[in-house]
Amino acid sequence: MPASSVHIFPGDHPALATRVRSKLEARITELSGHVGAGLAQDWGDYKSRTGYIAGLMEAVLICEQAEKELNE
Repeated sequence: MPASSVHIFPGDHPALATRVRSKLEARITELSGHVGAGLAQDWGDYKSRTGYIAGLMEAVLICEQAEKELNE
């Protein structure tokens, strides 16, 4: 993996990473509620849902890294 997988472009709004992170976190909360409520149809569906949540969590980490870089 490269030293930084986040690229900040000159035209990006400074609050973009914060806003995207907030929306991702809201979606994680929603999907976690679905899993917690037992909405998965079977083991495969459960694994798919939890994998999707894990991917969103990775995206949140990338947003946090971008916010850190913007504040440097």
